[in-house]
Amino acid sequence: ATASPADKATTPLRHARAKTAATATTAAATLRKTTANRNNTSRKNRTMTTKTRCTLALAALLLCLAGCDKKVFYTDSRRVDEQGWNMNERHTFDVTVDDTTRLYSFFVDLRLTADYPYANTFFFIDTRFPDGGVAADTVECPVAYPDGQWMGRRTGGYIDNRYSFRKNMIFPATGTYTFTLAHGMRDTNIAGIKNVGLRIEYAD
Repeated sequence: ATASPADKATTPLRHARAKTAATATTAAATLRKTTANRNNTSRKNRTMTTKTRCTLALAALLLCLAGCDKKVFYTDSRRVDEQGWNMNERHTFDVTVDDTTRLYSFFVDLRLTADYPYANTFFFIDTRFPDGGVAADTVECPVAYPDGQWMGRRTGGYIDNRYSFRKNMIFPATGTYTFTLAHGMRDTNIAGIKNVGLRIEYAD
């Protein structure tokens, strides 16, 4: 069959339209690809920024912990029966000392539950020296304000406090020192004490 003049006239136009449509489709695809690439790059940049921030935060935390650890010469704690710490039950801490030239500070760490019934507590602390000598301390530890609010840091259902009982002291001899802690309250059994600990830090 022979194409009519009208068909001949419209054929180039159809080709032009098809070519234009193909070009538009290619341009749209290119635009979508470019936009996707930009979005991927943006997400990668945000991810890298977040990772960098997390890395820097972790590094700062590790440096802080490392700095804190350098201060600590000794730290340990003992678990106490929450139903009642008997006044005759003593908790001991053995500390080995090799350096008699440095200064040290001494602390009692105390963790309570909300069931503790008093606004303070007392501890009797005996220190037995390597040569057999003994030194005695009585330490008062306030745990609540006059309005009944707890002192210290709340951690879950517990209240944590730290109390200094000696500062800038030296150990007079090398060897093992034994620290013994007993509660000094009037009641025979004290409820509400979760942990008691000894902490010794370098003071110089």
